[in-house]
Amino acid sequence: MDEYNNEKKEENSAVETNNSDSNVENNSNIDEKVFQNYSGEELLSDLLVDEEKEFLSTIKTDECALITSLVARRIVMPLVRLANFLGLSPNTVTVLGGVSWVISLFTIVAAAELFALKHHIFSGMLLLLTAFLWVWGYLLDVVDGSLARYHRISSRRGFYLDYVFHLLFKPGFVISIGIALSILNSSHSWLYFAILALAANWTSAESSSEHVLCEEIGKGRLNPANLSEENRTKVFLGITDIKASAEEKKSSFFKMSYTLLKEVLNYYGQSVFFALVAIVDLLIMIFCYMFKDGGPYVWNWKLMTWSYFILFCILIVRLPFRIYREYKRIALLDKDENK
Repeated sequence: MDEYNNEKKEENSAVETNNSDSNVENNSNIDEKVFQNYSGEELLSDLLVDEEKEFLSTIKTDECALITSLVARRIVMPLVRLANFLGLSPNTVTVLGGVSWVISLFTIVAAAELFALKHHIFSGMLLLLTAFLWVWGYLLDVVDGSLARYHRISSRRGFYLDYVFHLLFKPGFVISIGIALSILNSSHSWLYFAILALAANWTSAESSSEHVLCEEIGKGRLNPANLSEENRTKVFLGITDIKASAEEKKSSFFKMSYTLLKEVLNYYGQSVFFALVAIVDLLIMIFCYMFKDGGPYVWNWKLMTWSYFILFCILIVRLPFRIYREYKRIALLDKDENK
């Protein structure tokens, strides 16, 4: 009887082994058929762990800033993971980025003061720190939104904090560089120019149109749902293509270059642009110190001086056209109502 049972067990075991081998072959065939239809990118995406997929899902789908799409989105993911690991909330990250921007307003003026006193090494260190703070604040400005999307806790309060620091930094950025240049060049004319640049960069035209829209909605005189889809997009998102999808702006090298130039002129890329200018200025000063007679004071932040002057001259000249553009934007509401 025992021998019979043992024989039966061996037969069953053999059958199970055959079935198992058959299943493996079948699964292998299925996998091969399935994977034949996958591109390498899709296969890699499906093999990522769930947490990694969650982090990738935090990428903003309607990103409009090309400089953010090309640069920041590619390098902020480690910062998002770090913030998540440290247990930082999106609003905390917003505040940290905003404080970095605010500190930079003082470090660039201090760098200019030290340069004027010929403390060139400390001045260079502070100029480098300023460039870092400009870019660091910009990166954290991207991280906070990604972190909020990861935790699915996006809120209007977070948007509010974000815009508060934008509106603090935007005028402060222009004035702080103007003060630094006035110290370097021992000329008050740079302060007057900074005031004009502030008026041009502050985009009073856009701020005025946004105030009108908010007041009209708050008093019940405007219902966005009653606008045509085309006019609603133009009125609330702007009539220029600056807020169009970043992916659309990558269609050609010319379009990318033109868009990046507009983003520098429209604030998106200003801090990154001037950070690069500051670093190049610093490298030239080091070169002058090492290989030229007279020391580093030969190169007196000339690249930043000329970049600042040219950029904000363009914005000052553009200001009347921007006011007219926003006037046309608001005029669309009157046309819709009179139909």
